[in-house]
Amino acid sequence: MKRISLFIVLMIISFGMDAQTSIYVRHDASGSNNGSSWTDAYITLQSALSAAISGDRIYVAKGTYVPDNEVGGTGNLFKCFQLKNGVSIYGGFAGTEDLLTFDLADRDFSANETILSGDLGGGNNVYHVFRHVSISLNNTAVLDGFTISGGKATGTDPNNKGGGMLNSGTSSANGSSPTIRNCVFKNNQAAQGGAIYNSRYCNPITNNTMFVNSTASDIGGAVFLIRNNASFYGCTFQNNIAQASGSAKGGGAVYIGTSVNTEGATFTNCTFLGNTVNKSSSGARGGAIHASVNPGFLTITGSVFSENEAEYGGAVYQNCGNYTNRLSSDIIISNSSFEQNDALYGGAVFNDGHNTLLTNCIIRGNGSTQQSGGYYSRYASSESKIINTLISGNRSALHGGGAYFNSDSTGIINTTISGNFAGERGGGVSMINGSKIGIKNSVLWGNTGPEGNQLWLCSNCIADIDHSLYNNGAGEVFITSGGAVNATNSITLNPNFVSPVTPTSGNTPNTIGNYQLQTSSPAIDAGLNSHLPSGITTDLLGNKRIVKGSISSGETIDMGAYEFAGDGSVYYPFLISNRTQLENVNNNLSSHFKIVNDIDLTDIIYDKALIAFSTGTGAGFEGTKFTGTLDGDGFKIINMNINGGTNNYLGLFGNIGNGAEVHNLLLENCSIAGDQYVGSLAGRIDGVNPLIDSIQCAGTVNGINFVGGLIGSITGPTIMIRQCASSAQVNGETYVGGLLGSNDGGTLERSFALGNTGGISYIGGLTGDNNVGTIANCYARGNATGVERIGGLVGENSNSGVVTNSFSTGQVNASGSFNGGLIGNNSSGTISNSFWDTETSGKTTSSGGSGETTTFMKTQSTFTDAGWDFAGESTNGNNDYWNIASYLNDGYPVLAWQFYPPTDSIAGNALEFNGIDEYVNVGNNESFDVGNVLTIEAWIKPGDKSTRQGIFSTSFTNSAGAFRLEIGSANGGTKRVAVYGINTWVAQTGDNSYINDQWTHIAYVRTGSGAGTHTIYVNGIPQALISDSPYEFIDNSSNKVIGSGTSGDQFFKGVMDEVRIWNVALTQQQIRQNMYRTLNGNETGLVSYYQFNVASDTKTNDNISLNNGTLVNLDSDAFKASTAPVPFISISDGNWINTANWQNGQGYPVHAWSRVKINSDITLEENKEVIEVIINEGKNLTVNPLYDLIISGEGEN
Repeated sequence: MKRISLFIVLMIISFGMDAQTSIYVRHDASGSNNGSSWTDAYITLQSALSAAISGDRIYVAKGTYVPDNEVGGTGNLFKCFQLKNGVSIYGGFAGTEDLLTFDLADRDFSANETILSGDLGGGNNVYHVFRHVSISLNNTAVLDGFTISGGKATGTDPNNKGGGMLNSGTSSANGSSPTIRNCVFKNNQAAQGGAIYNSRYCNPITNNTMFVNSTASDIGGAVFLIRNNASFYGCTFQNNIAQASGSAKGGGAVYIGTSVNTEGATFTNCTFLGNTVNKSSSGARGGAIHASVNPGFLTITGSVFSENEAEYGGAVYQNCGNYTNRLSSDIIISNSSFEQNDALYGGAVFNDGHNTLLTNCIIRGNGSTQQSGGYYSRYASSESKIINTLISGNRSALHGGGAYFNSDSTGIINTTISGNFAGERGGGVSMINGSKIGIKNSVLWGNTGPEGNQLWLCSNCIADIDHSLYNNGAGEVFITSGGAVNATNSITLNPNFVSPVTPTSGNTPNTIGNYQLQTSSPAIDAGLNSHLPSGITTDLLGNKRIVKGSISSGETIDMGAYEFAGDGSVYYPFLISNRTQLENVNNNLSSHFKIVNDIDLTDIIYDKALIAFSTGTGAGFEGTKFTGTLDGDGFKIINMNINGGTNNYLGLFGNIGNGAEVHNLLLENCSIAGDQYVGSLAGRIDGVNPLIDSIQCAGTVNGINFVGGLIGSITGPTIMIRQCASSAQVNGETYVGGLLGSNDGGTLERSFALGNTGGISYIGGLTGDNNVGTIANCYARGNATGVERIGGLVGENSNSGVVTNSFSTGQVNASGSFNGGLIGNNSSGTISNSFWDTETSGKTTSSGGSGETTTFMKTQSTFTDAGWDFAGESTNGNNDYWNIASYLNDGYPVLAWQFYPPTDSIAGNALEFNGIDEYVNVGNNESFDVGNVLTIEAWIKPGDKSTRQGIFSTSFTNSAGAFRLEIGSANGGTKRVAVYGINTWVAQTGDNSYINDQWTHIAYVRTGSGAGTHTIYVNGIPQALISDSPYEFIDNSSNKVIGSGTSGDQFFKGVMDEVRIWNVALTQQQIRQNMYRTLNGNETGLVSYYQFNVASDTKTNDNISLNNGTLVNLDSDAFKASTAPVPFISISDGNWINTANWQNGQGYPVHAWSRVKINSDITLEENKEVIEVIINEGKNLTVNPLYDLIISGEGEN
């Protein structure tokens, strides 16, 4: 499955050809050699450089080019190239490309290697292939696509530095900081920096470049950085050598020296392989990197260190820190791996006095012949941390197989140390010279050492162990006189790793073993959340760090580097918190999965389905279907973009098969395009008993055949699609529908589609065709356009297909035959109790169904007389599938499951607003300066007012940075919940998101100022957003108001209660848990809390007492007895249906955040989690032993 990064695409486009002057270089050009074309190209690079001015680009054909410009001296040794500001030089061309159309990304560097060589022949080599000394070079000087080799800086200073490139300066005004990308530096030599030397004031940016086989007779085998700020992205350092001709020197690949905090180096996504510092040299340090940061910084992210060697720090040596008092420290190493490195001391990393932050790293399979096979640290303060890291399979001939601490105070948090070996002391950890180590939320188990398998402490050393798992049995912990282990809240049981390795002298170092937790591990949910530093949200695998690991527990962090992410079983589904985990569903297509947070797929374009994709390009599915379960838990997958071209079976799933279930998921802002079987959720579903339940999607879907807003095609008599919705715009040629492209035998119930559909034939507002299938209690509101077999609901209904209790209202546009307001063509099917709007559809005929005027389509009796089951009537049943009101769904019937109104209420007051001029001024206390991370909640019971109505606004007038949470006709819509900034719709739901005269809980959560940071909840359900825009909230020193917008007639009409303002982003679980209960007023992050319980003619109190409100045009008569559902209290005659499907009297599903009343005997025949269960006196609840009832709230009954 191919993924394309939009960032990379945009980057390549930005480098595309333009109207600037192009200069050509080709060593064998036979023309006039004036640089105007490949034929007339210059034959030397120096000629092109001499002719180039700022803004020009030089294109160089394959071949070898040598410098002929003498700088800094005379003779061959001083010949070099020099880059120019504003001039970009590109290599890697065959010398025949049409540069007006050729894309630089298509260069073949292997076939068209373009070499800039310092080898002049006859044993003569230049000092520097490039020499930039005090020439004020900046990042607009670009070198791209070359091999730089043969530089030998063997002279005296500065001609002993940077054989490939010398960058130096004496001030910030004359430093040299070029941009280097897509290059190879190989076989260069110098005393310092065999390939590149960067002095102070020189800050090059180096991307996607290799440094190979370079040698320094002193330090910095490939690169020497002294007192600058250089950056390396996606670079490889391989087989470079620093001879280290003196003590305490090194840096087989890179040497870094700094003197102030702003100096240092950054390495991102780099690889260090097989670099060496001469071990025979006393104190040889840092096989890959020697950082003498004194003070300064070193940042390493997403990098790989393997097979590097030195005496101290086989991969990285860092020394002489400034002990800054901050978690970010002066050395940051994150998301990186250290494997098969070797040293005398510190096989992987030697930290000599730094405050180091090591997070999400793997230190595995490294070795030492003295102390510490893995990590060695001395003199670090308690600000030094190792977090979310695996230390395993390391071997030390003497002490500290995994880690060694000398006069050190490093903290170890959520780290797993296991499978390490020491020849003498401390198989896991060894501590000397008064070290004091804090071990929290960590696992220390399964290490081997003759004295102290897990831990060895000398005198005056202390290990404080809290909420951790460690082996304290005989021979596991060795403490000399004066040492101590202080263990609290810890576990001494086997952690039950997936596949640990018992270490021995013979099998270490090794990189094997799986130290993730199994289902039975006692380390699951056994840590302490507060031990994890803020800002760290994922574990070593990138999984969400704190999740609910046990079916009967809350969200508590696990011990060790890995958060238990499920085992794929029904009770412990695999947990999905990011894109990678979502894609990894392909590894276990028959297992059970659960999404635990929103997943944003921005900047990724797929060419196949994300899950269960077809491996071929034919019409038949070639691959493995998804047969497991996926519970979206109400979360969203945002910005899914699939551009499949001629590929088939496209959507989140390519094909869903036997027994699969997908529930409770929102697909927001999808863009899906392909050939056949195309939908937001799935291209196709076939097999026995698949269930798709409570899925909503929005966006665009385009294809050729079998194209649906949600699903392209379903085939099978036992497929169930229920309570699903699509607002996607859908286009294709044949079998095109707003929800389904084609229904061949399945059942579609209580679902709807709002988007327009277009094509040629078999086009329907809901589904293109219904063949042998059943459609019940569904509707479509979008327009359907095509040639033949076009229907407002179904294009063609055939072969005993059933359509019942359904309606459509969209315009039907057809130029051919077989078209109708409801059904385009009915062939041997049955249509009953179904309707279409003859006025809005433009059709007075249909191949089935009853046509009614708009007035009758908005009249309940039209439908109840036909047997439809509506809330508030019992003649047609008690399932209450439908509801209707003039202010809901534009007055047409609406499915009851779209809304979850509770029934019981709290004693107390609410505040009623007239919608004309009444509001509450709550002032401008500094506590309202919540910035761009916030939550606003309210219970509202809106009256009959169709215009925009403010719930909470940061200003009574439009002013810079102001915003308001509002309901009503946002952006021309109907009954939307929206957030409006100045001239910007920041976020808004679709139409009909609430019901007038009915209590609805709304919440707006914002995690930042960019797009994708907004969530709007209605009754605890996250809504698909039709607007999601960046907007910076700015405190405008204006008074904040409740019940009004920022201009015009934006006053709220209705009743409001429980208004809460937070300066934190509440999670969905927090919103659901708290929406039906009152607060104490001291909750973390709660800024203001209005219950409207204190009635006076002028004031309403803030329960926190910071922001009491002044009533404007209101008086005490506006305080009404509240009927808002807070808390959800039992009443003796509650209207709950007492059946095993746990639905209340109005047909609303019971969720994990519900409180349930039971008024008769009931047996539970499924797994269910709720906040509270209330059983009436004399009644019995029986739970089938095969299932579990989890009560997760407070005050259980």
